[in-house]
Amino acid sequence: MNPTTDAPFTPAPQARIRAVTPMSLCDWPGRTCAVLYLGGCNLRCPTCHNASLAFTPTRHDVLDTSAVLAGLSVRRNWLDGVSVCGGEPTLDPGLPALVRALRALGLPVKVDTNGMLPDVARTLLE
Repeated sequence: MNPTTDAPFTPAPQARIRAVTPMSLCDWPGRTCAVLYLGGCNLRCPTCHNASLAFTPTRHDVLDTSAVLAGLSVRRNWLDGVSVCGGEPTLDPGLPALVRALRALGLPVKVDTNGMLPDVARTLLE
């Protein structure tokens, strides 16, 4: 139960992280970052660089979010941030919780989005 409202506690959904690049020098110009990949997309661009993740995300296992965060925590002193991309990350209901968890580690977060869901993107700025 949530002690402030007496309502049942509902945990935030976890993001469906499908892949991780532990260190990238090109995904965030001027920064050394890790890259987290979420699956699915609301567009079908013929030149998509992550077509497998975007169009058939279930072909990729969902990684344990806690394990991914633990790995980032260990390396956070060597990273300048984390880039979250996809597919289209704003389709994942767990994205806001993931961004909060990354920020709690002290890591700046960049989300690569196609911009089709501006309300979701706006909530990430709060």
